[in-house]
Amino acid sequence: MQLLSQVFLVPLYLNKWSPSVYGDWLILQSGFAFATILDSAHQTYYENEYLRVGAVDRVAISSLLSAAIPAGLLLSSIQLIAIVCAFFTRVLDSLLGGGQTDSTSHDDLFYVLISWQIVWLLVQSVCGQVGRALSALGHYARFAWWGVYYIIASSLIPALVVFLGGGILEAGLAQAITTFLYSLLWLRDALPLLNRENIVIRLPQLGKCILGITRSSLVVVRQILDILRQQGFRLILSPLVGPIKVAEFATQRTVANVALQGLNSVYGPLMPELMRFVAGRQQESMEGIFAIIWSLLIFGVGPGIFLMQLAMPVVYTAWTRNAFIFDGWLFLILSASIVVYMISLPAMAICVGNNLLKSQLLIASAASIIMLVSTAIAVPTLSLRGAALALLVSEISATLSYIFVAIRWLRSVGLQWPTRMFYCTGCASVLILLLTGLVVDSHSLKWWPVISFIVFIIGAAFIGWVNLPMGVQTQFREHIFKHVRSL
Repeated sequence: MQLLSQVFLVPLYLNKWSPSVYGDWLILQSGFAFATILDSAHQTYYENEYLRVGAVDRVAISSLLSAAIPAGLLLSSIQLIAIVCAFFTRVLDSLLGGGQTDSTSHDDLFYVLISWQIVWLLVQSVCGQVGRALSALGHYARFAWWGVYYIIASSLIPALVVFLGGGILEAGLAQAITTFLYSLLWLRDALPLLNRENIVIRLPQLGKCILGITRSSLVVVRQILDILRQQGFRLILSPLVGPIKVAEFATQRTVANVALQGLNSVYGPLMPELMRFVAGRQQESMEGIFAIIWSLLIFGVGPGIFLMQLAMPVVYTAWTRNAFIFDGWLFLILSASIVVYMISLPAMAICVGNNLLKSQLLIASAASIIMLVSTAIAVPTLSLRGAALALLVSEISATLSYIFVAIRWLRSVGLQWPTRMFYCTGCASVLILLLTGLVVDSHSLKWWPVISFIVFIIGAAFIGWVNLPMGVQTQFREHIFKHVRSL
């Protein structure tokens, strides 16, 4: 649903708003991701703690949740104060719109931002902690469906306001009200589950609250740097190229992210299972999860990128209401960043799921520095293609670092990184991108690259399957059948 909302609502926004106003809307969302970083990182830290404890120790889950909720409310209050201070000191003027926003009032952007943060403080902070605790107790699917309902509501209602002639202020306030009402319904469903699972929220010890905030501070820095390379990259581009180019880059990146959204819908449910196998030192089962993620990359995401490269020259212009022209090489570079990121997912899960905080911070810092330096060098010369290249170089450095840390950690607990499977995945990914590059400048459909790609996929599937251990083959079938039945 998130994928559908991103793809199908873009023409509506660009039909009712100018590209500059739409760019302001995207920059505003990136600004909110930064504004809520303290509590979102705090939630991420505790999510991994809940997973490490697991469903066997309700007392430990209760203790963690009791400390996490008041600490999260404190951090949310600090976020609210920071937004107000940033507005009155005019810091927001340079962040929201990069100082180039003339189509949207900075006051309107502030009112939207402050309304979203108030809703976060009132309900979303508590919902985030409770949902993560209950997911660790086996209720992931239940709240994943709640997430689908939220994406539908929070996407369609602001879009309806825009369709009726509303601007950023009206759409933003509509989203805030939608989120607040949704969260109340969510809590009505979730709180009885806490009682049923014997999770008791008590007055926390001050020391535990402070300890959680202190440890999550490293996650804060890491997430700031990660957001800087993801949604926050718009904030970096904004002063360099302006809101219109930001909107153009974001729409091209949205197309490239189509495949990523599909994989993330599977990766989320697999994360608890991967951590369970790692904690149990189950080498073969762990490799089975690796095989599922990398197989989806090669046989799902790869063909999707190739097909979109063929279709987008025709579809993109109509999709963006003639606001932008499709750049095939920009799309290919952005797709390469997505592929590199997906290769790193198992290694990243090992590092994040075990709260290897110092390693995460070092990797994020190095990748962000590389991205900033590359952007400063490449954007003035290559414009948006240079921005995409900067992201690709940054992603490659982060991926190699995560894999290095994961290999060392797995060895320390008696497990092995699946080296042969990793090399096969890397080689197949490079070939997918090379074959996709053959059709970038094609103004008419040429069948030989298409046939070559199909032959490659069939050959890769056969070679990959016969080289999997028998136990991993069995596990792979079970997971595929389970996820197919759940659709």
